Amino acid sequence: MRDELLRIENGIRTVNGYDILAGIQIQIFKNQTCGLISGEQKEMEAIWSVLQGEEQLNNGTIYINEKKIELEDAADVLKANVMTVSGVSRLINGLTLAENMFVVREKPEQSLIHMDIMEKKLQILFDQFDFPLDIHTPVMEMSLLERYQFELIKAYMRGIRLVLLDLRSSRLPFLEVKKLFDLIDKMKKRNITFVIWNPILYQLIRFSDQLMILKNGKTARFFERSEFDEKTISLILLGNVNANRRETFPEMGGCVFQMKSISDSYLYNVSLNIKAGEIRFVHCENTEGMMHLYRVLSGEALPESGYMVIGKNEYYQPENMEDAVRQGVGFIEDSSFSKTLFYHLTVFENISLIKGNFLKSIWRKRRYRESLKKTINGWFHKDICSQKLNTLSETELQKVLFCRWMLYRPRLLVLVNPFIGGCINMNEASMDNIQKIAAQGTGILILSTNKLPYPALNESRSILTGMGELTERIGIS
Repeated sequence: MRDELLRIENGIRTVNGYDILAGIQIQIFKNQTCGLISGEQKEMEAIWSVLQGEEQLNNGTIYINEKKIELEDAADVLKANVMTVSGVSRLINGLTLAENMFVVREKPEQSLIHMDIMEKKLQILFDQFDFPLDIHTPVMEMSLLERYQFELIKAYMRGIRLVLLDLRSSRLPFLEVKKLFDLIDKMKKRNITFVIWNPILYQLIRFSDQLMILKNGKTARFFERSEFDEKTISLILLGNVNANRRETFPEMGGCVFQMKSISDSYLYNVSLNIKAGEIRFVHCENTEGMMHLYRVLSGEALPESGYMVIGKNEYYQPENMEDAVRQGVGFIEDSSFSKTLFYHLTVFENISLIKGNFLKSIWRKRRYRESLKKTINGWFHKDICSQKLNTLSETELQKVLFCRWMLYRPRLLVLVNPFIGGCINMNEASMDNIQKIAAQGTGILILSTNKLPYPALNESRSILTGMGELTERIGIS
């Protein structure tokens, strides 16, 4: 018999006259991991804010430990008993783990802290949870996985009973995600409950005890672990949207990009050929290998040996990312300049920014601008050019990034972890955009630390191993 920790009945959250949550039903059991997934980013953000106590439901009933809590009191109760762990923490890099644990506190219990006693308690916890770092390790020396793990231990030490684990943009490889949930399994035995936000569906299924699907602002279905089925879940979220998806890709053209025996401090003799219209997936076993390959492609790092060719016979030797774009290689990645959006500008101004840098006449010729606007509106299927970015949805903002490269038509487009959006609809939109750009003859190179949610891509992936070698693997599911 499971004990209930939190229940919401007929939860309604209204923003600007629109019911983002239109009657959700949520039931979370103690010492379990509950995965939440929705087709819409705004729905997830709304329920996340409610669970953190940051926002209040307009209507509905909330039960905590099977006792009804008034809506106006629920936020304070949740704030006191809920902690969010996202890997982007409020830890201070210049301090040690012990100092971050005991000195930096939202509500100090006492003015005088006996650090020697506290440090002994922390070391005991580290030992119990098999956390490998010394308590005097500076935060700046921690990996992303270690930050997550330390935040979980911090939640336990604070007496938190409900942890909201946000893995939207963690980029943790699967093996590191597994290590994270090994720690979570130990904590579940110590009376901590977890709610998981992870848009990578196969990971959510692998590590959840229950799964709740939100759709159109309501709870569409609650799954127990024995009922998990990825196809059924996708069908509920997306309807028949996948029915017409191309699982095989059109015939490809000639080679547009080559890497020949590239080596550096990490990479070893890496060779790679990409054809026009080809969607190539390189599964990187760790983030370090992925970023080494990315830096070589973007001109941020110079390989020690080997060379690259763009097109038929032009040597590709970029000095920086801007030079890489000039030579015909585009990038979509969180920290790249190509993903810099200007929210005070319109959609047309943002999209034409790259093309305008390389074709100055775009700003002078009205006929050309009008033709470009027609193309952009066709891409979005509505008149959107004059809208400013702060009026767009997350999926539309993502589409702005892809539309830039659709118009610029690079020979190669490099994507880093493109399927880690906040909701499954964003991942679907990413795949549609990728296929459209590939259909124009642009080669697509996807770098990811996780398996992709599309079988046709996984079946022909290459593996960048932890030793820095690139291995061809065919037919991997």
